[in-house]
Amino acid sequence: MDDLVAFLRDRLDEEDIAAQRAMDELVSVTTFPPETRVQMPVEVRLREVPPAVREHIARWDPPRVLAEVAWRRAFL
Repeated sequence: MDDLVAFLRDRLDEEDIAAQRAMDELVSVTTFPPETRVQMPVEVRLREVPPAVREHIARWDPPRVLAEVAWRRAFL
């Protein structure tokens, strides 16, 4: 049973790290001047999103993941 709990905790750590990285990188992306974001086509803006953010958005919304990780840790 201890092995299972350790495995689950490791997976939660991975999700937590991915969500934190995405949140950190997302902050830097959203600091572009608003006029720049509005004028650029969507395809160009998407290419400027850092890889960690694109990967994470494909899975989950970062704040949702952080809340779910906290809940699962409490459950364990």
